[in-house]
Amino acid sequence: MGASGLVAQNFAWKLLKIGVNAGVERDMHALLSTVQALAPGDLLLAISYSGERRELKLAADETLRTGAKILAITGFSPNALQQRATRCLYTIAEEQATRSAAISSTHAQMMLTDLLFYGAGTAGFRAGARAYSP
Repeated sequence: MGASGLVAQNFAWKLLKIGVNAGVERDMHALLSTVQALAPGDLLLAISYSGERRELKLAADETLRTGAKILAITGFSPNALQQRATRCLYTIAEEQATRSAAISSTHAQMMLTDLLFYGAGTAGFRAGARAYSP
């Protein structure tokens, strides 16, 4: 997929380092197979600045059908991904009409996923510390 896919891949690698089961599918067939295997209690993190990618809309529809939740990281302008998401986190970026390299939106998404990673890592560390404290 686009530049947002690179952000998703980077975030998944970080989550794996702290023991969170995470994966990214860049192939449409693999993506649909993966989301069809989701169950209630699972989460699809969908990252798309425009929120209008056909592939992501199909994956979101399938995710909802399984009963899993969707957390969207998307632009603030109303879009199809927002309508499907259980919760949204918004990024604001100034992109030119040509969206050459999507630099602003990619940077904003990377910053937000880094903050989520920091929060997940901190929460995991605290939970582990409580489990081992006398």
